[in-house]
Amino acid sequence: MQPWVQCLGTQLLPVALLLSPLFPAPHGSQLQVTTAPSSTARVGLGTLLQCQFDVGEPVALDSLQVTWYFLGRMVAWYNRSRGQDQPRASLPLEKELESGNASLSLAMVTVPDGGLYRCVVGYRAQHHEGNTTLHLLADPKISIPKESAIAHVETSLLCHVGGFFPKHVDVAWLRDGQVLKGSTRSSPQRNPDGTFNLTLTYTFTPTRSDAGSNFSCRVHHAALGHPLQKDISLHILGAPTISIQKQAAVANAEMSLLCHVGGFLPKDMDVAWLRDGQVLKGSTRSSPQRNQDETFNLTLTYTFSPAHSDTSSVFSCRIHHVALGQTLQEEDVLLIILEEYRMCITVGAALGVLGILIGVAVALGIYCCRNRKKGWVVSYNVSKVEGPEQCLLGQEVTLRCSMEGTFPKDVDVTWERIHSKDRTVPESAGDQESPKHQPLFPALPPGWRVTEERAGTRLTSSLTFTPTLQDDGVQIRCIFLHKAKRIREERVSPEIQVWARPQVSEIQVLPEWDPHDKVPFAVQLHNFYPMEDDGVRVRCIFVH
Repeated sequence: MQPWVQCLGTQLLPVALLLSPLFPAPHGSQLQVTTAPSSTARVGLGTLLQCQFDVGEPVALDSLQVTWYFLGRMVAWYNRSRGQDQPRASLPLEKELESGNASLSLAMVTVPDGGLYRCVVGYRAQHHEGNTTLHLLADPKISIPKESAIAHVETSLLCHVGGFFPKHVDVAWLRDGQVLKGSTRSSPQRNPDGTFNLTLTYTFTPTRSDAGSNFSCRVHHAALGHPLQKDISLHILGAPTISIQKQAAVANAEMSLLCHVGGFLPKDMDVAWLRDGQVLKGSTRSSPQRNQDETFNLTLTYTFSPAHSDTSSVFSCRIHHVALGQTLQEEDVLLIILEEYRMCITVGAALGVLGILIGVAVALGIYCCRNRKKGWVVSYNVSKVEGPEQCLLGQEVTLRCSMEGTFPKDVDVTWERIHSKDRTVPESAGDQESPKHQPLFPALPPGWRVTEERAGTRLTSSLTFTPTLQDDGVQIRCIFLHKAKRIREERVSPEIQVWARPQVSEIQVLPEWDPHDKVPFAVQLHNFYPMEDDGVRVRCIFVH
């Protein structure tokens, strides 16, 4: 139908209403129109808006006019045997109209289709109308993107509720059937189709005991006959740590590099030795051993005979694990002991065993100790402070320092915490030898613990603690001390670098924006550290 015909019909209807008193209906013809006050439909489905009329006699189609309006706009009409429908809106067939049915059929309703509709029926000189309101419902859908967490690291469980209408909705996190308090809820965001989205976030620090706990997101909404709920069983991961057993190497003598990987869960782990960035073949890997806390440990061993050309080669132990946001790697620079120094030690030992020239041997030993060069082997050696270069906030770490060789059994091991120059430190109640450090003995901070392990001629002291933001930039000193033997060996760790993995929210579409031809997106990052400008990169990938 041409647009001018539709426009003419719209203009003639008010004229007919004004002239209707001048042409009274014949006796016995009384027009009545009946509509339902309201109806409800689901978004995406079809619906029927009821409108019945009665003229008190058989309906003559050449005297009948039916027009439907929505928000003042004509959506469908029938005028004396001629009809016009709009897309997704239609009137009944003429047979139905003859029976008094003027209902409006809507297909694939959307949120903007909700509102007040008006059914106007004209028969001969009479005109009556009825109003009905269409209410729309859209079922919410639940999405939980994360079902795992790292032990002792703050994590956020996100429940995305999307596609619901109307706006009001009740959402809650539950654990083993009990409602959790302290959740944060975002403001509902309108989608392009008129429905809404929101996110409910529950933040906590899990422990090993949380493994297998049942977390549920429950939704109450007018479109649901009963609450909608999605359950997840939380998987607790253990982030691995690396410890390389550092040792001196003798040229052309077989040696083994050991990489100890501990505290990881689940069991699957990818670990490799590298030399100057290239993966080394022929390493042997031990079977993972289960710890008391259900995590695992293993050792990767690379055995070879170093040459003089291997001096200063960088050997690295690299691991991949599901609990790590990125690859974890620790390096060791190989130092080669010259063969002539090794022979010097062998000759000195032989002279001591045979008892020949004991005094000369002792003098030679003292001379060698005082004039040892780089690479000289003494009766013992002390490793560097071993531990991860970066520490995940809230995740337990272990630093180790070892003395190996011949040394007194009653040697003492002391750990000290050295603060950076831009930090203030309360004075220690113990030894005041250095104002820059705060001794950790005898009173350790809560949660800090020291353990010692003796195996043959090796003494290993371990310091285990959970880093906080106050530990960022500090150094840890390990001291082996024996006053009677005048032994004092110190090793200082690199500065501890504390970091926290960012939590990323769902990408949201902002409801209002100018200009209107562009669609803005927003994403939130929280709970990350440090906060340098170049420390965070956000990349959005659009999939069409």
